[in-house]
Amino acid sequence: MSERERPPEPPEPPERLEELPPVEPPELEPPEPDEELLEPVEYFVEEPELEVWVTSVPKSVQFEHTSNFAPSTLMVFGDDVSAPHISH
Repeated sequence: MSERERPPEPPEPPERLEELPPVEPPELEPPEPDEELLEPVEYFVEEPELEVWVTSVPKSVQFEHTSNFAPSTLMVFGDDVSAPHISH
């Protein structure tokens, strides 16, 4: 088995550190408000485009799938809203 060399011992810390006089922070005056920063700013935000699909169904197909006894349910899907709609 090989032996590793030991790292040198760290130096001993000094017995007593020199005491330093306390340092007082300089007195600072508040900065003057910058006139440019106080002007109102307008932000222009582009409205998101809505994706819309329109479909058409021939009346012959509509008639085959229409019932006078129960209303049909149409689901409307959007980015923020998904609400059922009952058509009569």
